[in-house]
Amino acid sequence: MKKPAMIVCGLALAMLSSASAFADTFFNFSFTGNSSVTGLPGTPFSGSGQFDAKATTTAGTYRIVGVTGTTDGEAISSILAPGSFGFNDNLLFFSSGNTSASLDNAGVSYQLANGVDANLFLGIPSQYQQSLFGFPGSLVSEDQTANVSITPLVSAVPEPATFALLGTGLLGMIGGLRRRIIA
Repeated sequence: MKKPAMIVCGLALAMLSSASAFADTFFNFSFTGNSSVTGLPGTPFSGSGQFDAKATTTAGTYRIVGVTGTTDGEAISSILAPGSFGFNDNLLFFSSGNTSASLDNAGVSYQLANGVDANLFLGIPSQYQQSLFGFPGSLVSEDQTANVSITPLVSAVPEPATFALLGTGLLGMIGGLRRRIIA
């Protein structure tokens, strides 16, 4: 009885340790605006990609830990650490049941393949819009207004039915092992 019980306990521990795989939530983002991170006012600019975010201890608040995609035709090469672009915090806000997420006025910062650092953030609250700044070591563009869409791609929490199925499977396995040992 000890060996099968240890196997079942090992499986349960392996599943618990793999629960961290569910901690990441992915969000698609896209934006369009009327200026360019190259600093030419009045030219259209856009971007799209995916944020990789982890839930924080505050409900509905996520820290963006990774980003992929493009901005103004340039590939996004990496995310910048919080506080490395002014006062960026790389936080994203999303509540269950909503269809979209938002950033705060500190925003998320990342670097493009051409060396430009970009910061996407919530603009002036009275205007309810998002903005983008671009810096390649020095300011190359003015405040740029953009229409931003951030939508969840994958839920961070597995559905309850998955856990119920897993639990009944484990119970069945334990019962089968116990019946085999008794017989």
